[in-house]
Amino acid sequence: MSHPGSTASRPTLPQEFAGRPLFAVSPTHPMPAPDRVVIVAHGLTAHRRTHEPEMLGLAQLGFSVLAADAPGHGDRDDGRLAALGREPGDTARSRIFLGIIDEWAAETEALIGHLRSLGCRVGLAGVSMGGFLTYATLTGDTRPDATAAIISSPAWESPAGRAPHRSPDRFPPVPLLTVTAGLDETVPPDPARAFAERLRPLYADCPDRLHAVHFPDSGHMMRQEDWQATWVEVGTWFLRHL
Repeated sequence: MSHPGSTASRPTLPQEFAGRPLFAVSPTHPMPAPDRVVIVAHGLTAHRRTHEPEMLGLAQLGFSVLAADAPGHGDRDDGRLAALGREPGDTARSRIFLGIIDEWAAETEALIGHLRSLGCRVGLAGVSMGGFLTYATLTGDTRPDATAAIISSPAWESPAGRAPHRSPDRFPPVPLLTVTAGLDETVPPDPARAFAERLRPLYADCPDRLHAVHFPDSGHMMRQEDWQATWVEVGTWFLRHL
C-alpha cells in the first residue's frame, strides 16, 4: 500500500467483479497516494451511473471511483423492484428492501476485500438505500476504511440479522460522516442523528472520525445548494480520512 509521498503506481480499476459490471471513473490528476478508491452506492430504483456527476467530482480530487448496480437494479433487474411496488403492506416491502441490503452488503464486502488485495484503501459513500448499505457494511467483518451515509438510517434489522442501531460498538474507529435532511419524509433524519450521538462516546479516542451534517431546509430530494454542499463534505471527508 502506498502513502503520501509514495511513487507507487495506481492499481488498475476493475471493470467488473464476480461477473457483475462496475462503472469506474479514474482520477483526473495524480495524487500523492494513488491507492485510494471510493465506492459510491446509489439509492432505491437508481443504478450504477446515477451519481456520475458526483463520482466525477471525487475523481477531480484524485480518487479512483467505482459504482455497482444493487441487486435487482439497473442491468440486474430481476423483478424485485416491480414486486416491491406491488406489495400492499409495509412489512412485505421492508422484507424485500432489506433483503436487497443483505445481498448487496455481502457483495460490497467481497469487493472491498478484492480492492484491498490490490493494495487499496477503500471508502464507501452511500445515498439513501446506499446509505443503508454503508451502515450495513460497518457491522460486517470487512469494513470500509472510511464511510459516508447520506440521507439514510441505521434503525432497522434485516432478514440476515444485520441491525446497525444495535451494534454501535462495531463502528469505531472507522471514520463515519452522516448527512441528514430536516424535511426528509422518506428517510426521517431523527434515527441517524440520534445514533450519531450514541456513537460519540465510543469515538472518544478519535472524535475527528465522527461527523454529522444536518440540512434543516432540505427534504429527501435535497435542495441543489445542499446537495452540492453534501458532496463537498464527502470529498473533504475522504481527503482527510482515506
